[in-house]
Amino acid sequence: KCPADRFGLIIFAGEAATMCPPTLDHGYFRSILDAVNTDTLSVEGSDLAAALREAHDAFEADAQRFGGREHNSRVVVLLSDGEETAGDAVALAGRIGRNANIYTLGIGDPQGAVVTFPAWMRQYTRIPDENLTHLSKLDEETLTRIALAGNGAYVRITPDNADINFIYDEIEQIRGATASDTVRYRLVNRYRWPLAAAWACFAAEGLWLGLLPWMRRRRLNRGEGAVHA
Repeated sequence: KCPADRFGLIIFAGEAATMCPPTLDHGYFRSILDAVNTDTLSVEGSDLAAALREAHDAFEADAQRFGGREHNSRVVVLLSDGEETAGDAVALAGRIGRNANIYTLGIGDPQGAVVTFPAWMRQYTRIPDENLTHLSKLDEETLTRIALAGNGAYVRITPDNADINFIYDEIEQIRGATASDTVRYRLVNRYRWPLAAAWACFAAEGLWLGLLPWMRRRRLNRGEGAVHA
């Protein structure tokens, strides 16, 4: 649906990494997305701030490379259960919100779901028995605060495409507002050329009206000179 938009991919757990910088090559983006799995990052946890920091740095690098730090229809779509084990994602979302909109998709159950540490990893890591399982809950409050700080919105993921359609409609509104502002800005700036031409015409008319009496007197003087001769 967005063939002219650039897409980038940032994954995170206890750390964050940019897997794909913003690109128009959607095929490359999809190939990177398909290659990502739960073992891509080795640091456990959920550092939402690290993910947003990566997005902020990507926008800064993009602005330095292509110029301009205006809003430019930039959007961050954050998929998470909202659990945060490190950092302050809400504060960082406020910084990103100056140049982009943040939309959060909540994944999980507010009542909580038990996550079990994989058995095949236990042979490589000593884990206390009380840490073998973890109750993961969808923290909608944190995701909502992040979205509001980033001038966006929060939506819980749904079995159908209602959540994706909601975000797509939001992005379309942002794109339309940006395009409208750009067109209006250009139209306002172009009025100076016809105005300058109009002033030149008025000046030429005034000069012509000022020269007419002098030209008439000159013609009369020439006529009188010819009669006397």
